[in-house]
Amino acid sequence: MNKLFIIILALLLIALPMEAITFKITSLGTTPLYTYEHLALTGDDRGVIAVSQSYVYYNGDSYAVRAGLSNLSSPTAVTKNDGFFTNMNGQNLMGFGVNSTDPVTSGPVGGTSWGGPQTITHLLVYGDAGNYVTSIALSSGIVVDTYAANSSANISKNAIFSGFDKTFVLSSGTLYEVNLLNGQVVNHGARSVAYANSESWAASGVAETFGGEDYLTYIASGGTAIMRTRVSDGATSTLASFSNLGDAAAFTVSALHGKWYLHHEVGNQFNSTTGEWLTALSASFEVAVPEPSSMMLLCVSIMFALWKKMQKNG
Repeated sequence: MNKLFIIILALLLIALPMEAITFKITSLGTTPLYTYEHLALTGDDRGVIAVSQSYVYYNGDSYAVRAGLSNLSSPTAVTKNDGFFTNMNGQNLMGFGVNSTDPVTSGPVGGTSWGGPQTITHLLVYGDAGNYVTSIALSSGIVVDTYAANSSANISKNAIFSGFDKTFVLSSGTLYEVNLLNGQVVNHGARSVAYANSESWAASGVAETFGGEDYLTYIASGGTAIMRTRVSDGATSTLASFSNLGDAAAFTVSALHGKWYLHHEVGNQFNSTTGEWLTALSASFEVAVPEPSSMMLLCVSIMFALWKKMQKNG
């Protein structure tokens, strides 16, 4: 009889509805809070932006700049990493690797002028300061064309969208979803997303989750809006409007610090001074991680008590 009760309770647990995770940007400020001109540290802009729990990273052609999230304090030149993105759950720094240690790179590789196809095979896990920690193998590889945006014949054909325990990779028009906990890859098929191109292998955006749906959020081509596109059906709406973001193609967020960050050059609404600029602005978020319901906890406690009784009775 106890075994029957355990089976019934297990079925009940499966049937109980589970609230969905919410990770949603509710507003993006339009007035810079902090800016830092990083040309002397990094060289010309490259692309890919990410945050850790304490820092924001942006790649230049020579180095990446690492600066404090609160106010872009203590900017430091560190080794550039073209694979960087963020797991927004805990705001942990991660990356895409072509093996268990080496990140994907934005050309030149394979003897070509501007790069070529590479296969992402691993998730790379980094510490807060960008130090390598470990890796997670993907269930299937993702082939990406790493031609740089300023090639005479090509633009960045990929985009990374950092989300909550998941990330999305748009590779030459095909959308892949990657589970950041176990490396499982889901191919969502062809998608059309009009993101702004970077001078790297990929543009950088954010993956939002709310109302049981996932959204790709990105700086739109043309530089006058940040858009969100629903993964399930491609429906697109405007999250925030701007007069001129210039050549900005990489943005990310920090819910922990209530900010969003982007790279931009001269000729935009934020400044008219020559250089490579990392800018922090205010942002607000709705973040909710569901907890087990009282019914779930009751079922688990009863199952455990019955199991203990069965063990005692042999």
